[in-house]
Parts: sequence; structure tokens; C-alpha cells
Amino acid sequence: MFDEKFNGPAPMAAYYQQRLEQSKSTIERMALLGLFDLLFQIPHEVEKSQPRKHQSNKPTTQ
Repeated sequence: MFDEKFNGPAPMAAYYQQRLEQSKSTIERMALLGLFDLLFQIPHEVEKSQPRKHQSNKPTTQ
């Protein structure tokens, strides 16, 4: 999968960029773009994209 011959500033990004450019499959391209989004989000974007934890589902007594 990941080939370590890429030794630039971001070898993983370079590898997936090359895969994206060589891909002829729409599904593979969509998957690679989704992977880019997940791998290279900045931290505050990750926090926003994670679902919030729900409060307890216990009924409140009144």
C-alpha cells in the first residue's frame, strides 16, 4: 500500500496524490478524497466533525 520511496516533506500525501492522479475509477477517487479529508484535517475541524456525545436517555422526573 504505502511505499516508503516517497521521501519528500509529506511522503504519505505524495503517495496518495499519485494514486489519485493515476486512478481511473470514480469510486477509488472518491475514497481517496475522503481519506485525504480524514487524514489531513486540522485539529479544530476534527473536533467539529465528530458527533457530540448525547446526554443520558434517562427520563427526567418532574
